[in-house]
Amino acid sequence: TKLANARKIALSLRDLPLPHISDNDIQSEKLEMRYNKVVCRLRERIELDLPVVLTNANKVKELHEMRKDCKKLRYLLELVPHQNNDSIDNREIHKTITELEDIQDMLGSIHDIDITIAYLKRVRHPNEVTHILHDEISERNKKYEDFIQFYKRSLSDSRHNFLNQIAILT
Repeated sequence: TKLANARKIALSLRDLPLPHISDNDIQSEKLEMRYNKVVCRLRERIELDLPVVLTNANKVKELHEMRKDCKKLRYLLELVPHQNNDSIDNREIHKTITELEDIQDMLGSIHDIDITIAYLKRVRHPNEVTHILHDEISERNKKYEDFIQFYKRSLSDSRHNFLNQIAILT
C-alpha cells in the first residue's frame, strides 16, 4: 500500500505545470553572484575540513565530506565556460580542476576502503576475515599517506595554494 501511495503521488506530480522561467530569472549578474556564492561556500567547507583530514587519518566523515565538496566544486568549475581569453587564467582554472579531480580520486579510494573496513568489522566470524581486514587497513594507511604527500608536494605552496587559486577564480 505504501508503494501504491507513492506511485499515486508520483503520477499526480506529472500533472503539475512546469515552472515558467523568464529572462529576469536568468540574468547573468544573478547567475554570476549565485555561482560565486556557491564556489565560496564550497571553498570554505574544504578549507575547514582540510586541516582536520591532514592531521587525523581517522576522520572518516570529514574525509568523505571533503571529497564530495571537491567533486561539487570541480563540476561547477567545469560547467562554466570562462569568457576570459587570458591563457594564464585558463591554465590556472584547468590546473585547479585537475587538482580537485586528483584529490577527489584519492579521497574516493580511501572512502571505498573505509566502507570495506566497516563491513569487515561487522562480519559474524571475525577470525576468518582478520587477515583481509589487516590488509585493507594497511592499504588505507598507504593511500592516506599518499594523499598527505600529494598535498605537501602539490598543494601546500603558499603562493600557489589551491584554496587561494579557487578564491582568485571567483
